Amino acid sequence: MPLDAKWSWLETSQYGGQDGSLLAKLFKGKENLTAEELLAREAVQNSWDAARTQQEAYGTDDFEVRFRFVNLIQDSKLQFVRAAGLHELQLRRALIPTESGFNDVQVFRELRDPETPLRLLYVEDFGTHGLFGDPDKLKSRSHLFKAMYLVGGSDKSDVRSAQGGSYGFGKGALARASGTNTVFAHSAFGELTDDPVTRRLVGWTWWPGHTDGDKTFEGRAIFGQESEKQIRPFTDEDADGIAGELAMPIRDPDDPKGRGTTFLLVDPVVDPQELCQAIEVHWWPALEEHL
Repeated sequence: MPLDAKWSWLETSQYGGQDGSLLAKLFKGKENLTAEELLAREAVQNSWDAARTQQEAYGTDDFEVRFRFVNLIQDSKLQFVRAAGLHELQLRRALIPTESGFNDVQVFRELRDPETPLRLLYVEDFGTHGLFGDPDKLKSRSHLFKAMYLVGGSDKSDVRSAQGGSYGFGKGALARASGTNTVFAHSAFGELTDDPVTRRLVGWTWWPGHTDGDKTFEGRAIFGQESEKQIRPFTDEDADGIAGELAMPIRDPDDPKGRGTTFLLVDPVVDPQELCQAIEVHWWPALEEHL
């Protein structure tokens, strides 16, 4: 892991705030969907919404969504654990209260065992507009901010975008599908007039609130590049470098077909066959309109 890369835990505001584990509970009690059904519905539909904008701008017709399961062992596993800072999460895990019900202890117990597979799931879309916009400066227009940082907003600006639902549901589906509630996102997109960056990578984890000494934390942590006492996403070549270490495909932002986002879920709790069946059910909105 690069020296300036780290997991940064958000302290609880003096005015209160959300518990990090809330995200994975968004749909519980509201919709009777399995983790597989929720992931299939949200990932396919949100990617398709982004693909239509891309098709209108470039006249392309190369939309694709891919769900890729990977098991890492031996050197590949140990290298990934280092690149993703999972040992940092392992140390923090000991601070989570037992009564929180956060049941992901096993994967952290096995981090140092090179023969026990580390399961990963890559959710990748291609031919979409990607998560463009600087989350530090362009919050109202940053798709990365809305996709990974914001929970509960509903300011999607047009009818087609609104079909994907309120912001938070997509990331809630991703978090619920990860046994560790940990998700990385690497995205490639076109330049904006006020934002020349074309690739960004960031990681988030959503855990129960906890304390460390005299400090109280809300349970959310961001994986990024430390700069001026802030944690920012990796950008451009740095983002590509981290993506390579996390076995994400390197994308060409100048090629509309290659633009899009890879979400990486650590320790997925979804079954591949059940996910396949859920995709067959929930991809119909995109296929019906596109014939």
